Amino acid sequence: MEVAGPVGAALGLAVASGLSLYGAVFVSGLAIRLGWVHLAPAWASLGVLGDPVVLGVSGVLFFVEFLADKIPVVDSL
Repeated sequence: MEVAGPVGAALGLAVASGLSLYGAVFVSGLAIRLGWVHLAPAWASLGVLGDPVVLGVSGVLFFVEFLADKIPVVDSL
């Protein structure tokens, strides 16, 4: 589980900075996938964030989190 350390660090930094966890994962993964960010060899394991499955799940969860914040009915569900 060498991936767990860097992923945990990245997600922890996202939460600590006050960003949406799912939004941070989605934007980071999208930047990696599109080649906007080139990871250093020590952080190469974060390339998993650019996987289409991770992008899809994090995108959907970010959208649901956004709706839950704006629409009270969704928040109650």
